[in-house]
Amino acid sequence: MHFTEVSDLKKKIHWAESELDRAKRSIKNDEGELRQAKDDMAKAKEEATTFMSQRDSVNRALKDVKAELESRLKEKIIEEWKSSKEGEAHNVEIGLEATAVATSDTLRRVQIVLAEFAPSVGWDDIQGKYDSVLAKEREDLRAQLVAQDKVDGGVADLSDSGSASTSGSDSSNSGDDDAGSHVDVVDP
Repeated sequence: MHFTEVSDLKKKIHWAESELDRAKRSIKNDEGELRQAKDDMAKAKEEATTFMSQRDSVNRALKDVKAELESRLKEKIIEEWKSSKEGEAHNVEIGLEATAVATSDTLRRVQIVLAEFAPSVGWDDIQGKYDSVLAKEREDLRAQLVAQDKVDGGVADLSDSGSASTSGSDSSNSGDDDAGSHVDVVDP
């Protein structure tokens, strides 16, 4: 019986060795699959990083394009408004307001100088003549704008604005005494 036991033990050892070899092959196979999975995961992370970087670049480019388009749209709206009747009327009013500020300062200075060097000359007469010249210039400007079809009849009401440019005026051309503007000057 000893021979049978040895034979059984040999079979069991052979079977165990064969199972061990199969297990080693399986472990080796699993280790290869694990390495492949790790490599695949590293590639996936790298691709994800690249994708996210590309996505960020595209988002930045889209943001820049959007900002550029918004800027161009704003510029176009402003340019269209500037060339509209309302925009042109606004520009005329701004110019007239600036002229009024400069003119009132100049008139104040002229009144001061006139009071010092020619006190006998009445300021009210000078103011009246100035107002009539100013009214004539306003009417001329209004007629010019209406003729050019730039400003609709009353859009830029120049008669009540209290300002106008005096360049190129000849005070002898106007006899109007119902002026649209009167600058009150205070003696210093």
